[in-house]
Amino acid sequence: MEPLIALGLMLLGAELAVLAAIGFLVARAVLRQGDDRLALAQGLLIGPGLWGLLANGFVFFLPSQIGAAAAWATVLALAGWLIRRPATRTWPSGRTAAGFTVTALVVFWITLAAHQLISIPDPDIHLGLPALIQSNGTPPILPWAPWSPLFYHYGVDLLIALMAPPVGPDLAFTTEVVGAFAWTGLALVVGAMLLRRSGWLILAVLAPLLLTTGAWTLVFADAPVILRIPVPAGLPEAGIRASLGETYLPSPDWPWVLPEPEASPPNVWKPLFTLAYGLALVVLERVANGPRGLHWPSILTLAVLVGFIGLLDEAVALVVAALWSLLGIAGSFADRPSQGWTKTLAVRAVAGPALAGMLLVAGGGVVTGLLAAPSEGAFAVGWLDDPGSRRPLGSFERLPGGLALLGIGPVVAAAIAVLLNRGSRLVVALAAGSGVFLLAALTLQPEPSPIDAVRLDGHARNFALLALLIAVAARLQSLESRWKYAACGVLIALVTWPTVAAPAQGLGHAIRGGAHLANAQPGQREFDAPFTYMGREALIPFVSDAIADYVRSNTVVDARILTPDPQAMSVATGRPNASGFLGIMHLWAKQGPDYLDAIRFLEPAAIERLGIDYIHAPDDWVLQLPPRAAGWLEDARFFEPLVRDGSHALYRVRPAFGALDAPPVPESYEALRQVVPEDASVYVARGIGEPLAVIRAAAALPHARLLGDVDPFDIYSLTAL
Repeated sequence: MEPLIALGLMLLGAELAVLAAIGFLVARAVLRQGDDRLALAQGLLIGPGLWGLLANGFVFFLPSQIGAAAAWATVLALAGWLIRRPATRTWPSGRTAAGFTVTALVVFWITLAAHQLISIPDPDIHLGLPALIQSNGTPPILPWAPWSPLFYHYGVDLLIALMAPPVGPDLAFTTEVVGAFAWTGLALVVGAMLLRRSGWLILAVLAPLLLTTGAWTLVFADAPVILRIPVPAGLPEAGIRASLGETYLPSPDWPWVLPEPEASPPNVWKPLFTLAYGLALVVLERVANGPRGLHWPSILTLAVLVGFIGLLDEAVALVVAALWSLLGIAGSFADRPSQGWTKTLAVRAVAGPALAGMLLVAGGGVVTGLLAAPSEGAFAVGWLDDPGSRRPLGSFERLPGGLALLGIGPVVAAAIAVLLNRGSRLVVALAAGSGVFLLAALTLQPEPSPIDAVRLDGHARNFALLALLIAVAARLQSLESRWKYAACGVLIALVTWPTVAAPAQGLGHAIRGGAHLANAQPGQREFDAPFTYMGREALIPFVSDAIADYVRSNTVVDARILTPDPQAMSVATGRPNASGFLGIMHLWAKQGPDYLDAIRFLEPAAIERLGIDYIHAPDDWVLQLPPRAAGWLEDARFFEPLVRDGSHALYRVRPAFGALDAPPVPESYEALRQVVPEDASVYVARGIGEPLAVIRAAAALPHARLLGDVDPFDIYSLTAL
């Protein structure tokens, strides 16, 4: 391991360890968690959640690093105050703390190795956003669309940006570490809850179900089922041996083809979901099982956690706030004879969720965006065209030899959970949340990005899975010993292993390969596959360290830079590149017409329209420019040379260039813009060319009256086109 990598990893590990310790103090003293293991596990998630929301608030008003330091000062002061409180002085035993630490490190190591089998998702976003947050703070902007704030679930990107060490691990490696930490926290919270309700045997039987492919949230094909149970479908006949072998010892394709993954653990590819589920479980567990009559510090803490969930997934945050309110109302009615109905109702059912709602509104995430721009955040209501693809009840797959696989979907799983343990308010709340998500998945289509609805049925599966695990653990623990052992054997043979056999093979591959404690190198992929999801892969780095250093040190944080390599430049410098579609918010980094005019022809009107301040000019790019554009670049009246690094140069755009009156190149979009008169009617039809080219042509004519329609899928537009 390189010394700088080792140093950076130690710094990042120290940050996570301190946050986990602070989270434990909060769980013990503020949320009054009496179970040692559960307090330690919840602390892994509470610490980053509290610090993340504080940092998000501070960097709205302060430079990023100062805001992060202010968040650290606040949580450390909180820790110092909590240590002095008597309620905090009941520490876990050394044996418990040591066992928990070892378990956490083992789970983290395996999870990190599994994470590194899968590439960073949407690297343009999830490496570009942290880079710009480090420079610009929040609300963040997309590097290719800096014209307006991005109301987005950027909570994990915020953590990565502000916790990334100054040396060693880059943003991609930091993403892997934070993702593995988030999944470790979720797994240990679920494990501690199962252990609290049962014992080690039941934990060993049920905990592996966290690896089910049904727990993957983003699945755009047919949704996976939560459990897979082999059942007879007729008399045994030829072929049953092969069917049993494929069920219990499958041979999945390697590498996997996403989004039908057999990789494990689920959602480590998208750490925002694991962190959201973990924090949701912390909040609902404390509301359902905590002391009667939540005191104000508890209410404030839980509201802050819900506020940070809103920066991870707004739908989970809203449902958790609603469930909190319902649990508070139910508790108020139950406590009416002893505590006074009015007071408890106000505190439990109104104060906490209301405060959480205010944090969601002011947080800068999607809820803020829906209120700030409601016309661009609408929902179409209507039944899903193919509800069977979401497998709400499950599936029945016949195999050769008289065998079948019975799949359990979220409706059945949630119903079984309630039937097994309807006396548990937590189980009922999780099952109810699953139902809400499933109904939303079948009836709501977000506009203008309907593909976002796919995550809703993923939430339904995960809430149902959590409810089922908790309910089954409690019911198994209530059985007599002999029946408990028999039931555990049946569950292992017929439920647990058939469900996780394929993911376990992926986990085994990760364990054998181990975790890489180094930054990924460009072109260094473990798999040579025709898709881009598998194996570690870094964005090709920016080509000039000298120019990147100059930009970081000598330009304002919102300076826009034109470059032939826009995303790499933004990741390296934290400066926007404005290469997208002007005025349109879109999540895929596609090049808009103005950028193409600027980069191909150095078109003055396009550069002025995009607000370009600087130009990164590699010599090979300059050679491809038309002679007129190359001459402009050498003219000191138009461009001020700032720095040269070998074959790369950086120029500042002078005001005189924007005022230059020159006819556009006939092949440019600017020429198209000028040839179409004001208020002309232009019919835009699908199928007349490449979809992205059609969108570019339409985007180049904002002054015309456009008829017809375009498909926004190729840019993943957040703005109605």
